[in-house]
Amino acid sequence: MTNQKNIRIMLTKKEVAKRHFIEAEILFFEKRDPIAIHHLIHAAHEILSKITKKNILLNDLYLTELGKKFAKPAFVKAKNFIKHADKDRDESFFFNPNINVILLLDCAYMLYDVYGDDFFPGKTYILWCAATEPALFKDSFLIEVDKAKQVGFDPNDSNTIVTSLKYWVQIKKNEELQ
Repeated sequence: MTNQKNIRIMLTKKEVAKRHFIEAEILFFEKRDPIAIHHLIHAAHEILSKITKKNILLNDLYLTELGKKFAKPAFVKAKNFIKHADKDRDESFFFNPNINVILLLDCAYMLYDVYGDDFFPGKTYILWCAATEPALFKDSFLIEVDKAKQVGFDPNDSNTIVTSLKYWVQIKKNEELQ
């Protein structure tokens, strides 16, 4: 630890949100603690909402009306409960882990907006959502899922998804060192 006391990492808000998202996504596919995932993804969402000045998911053309109807109430209730502990510190809440699916998806869209088509973790998550919940997505977007499946994407193979994400992160770290 004494050798590391002068180490500092230069960060931007965008970088922090990206790191929170990637770690939350990996934890999600590893089926880890949903509250820890929620905390990470909520932090990423707060930053991304301010950077992009929008919540892409709730206004996006990719979702059907059913998808939007499901997303918004779940999103707002959990966010308010966790954010406002000073007003209701003795309250309890039945947390629905599926809220993480919505928050991760919204962050994936915002990160896609920030980083573009090359942001593999975001694209992977959006494809996974569309493959596992096709009724929530418009047909025009489901074509992308079919293309991904044709080249080997398997939404049911969490281990391969996690390995691919970790590999992508390592490649990016190596690129930064060069």
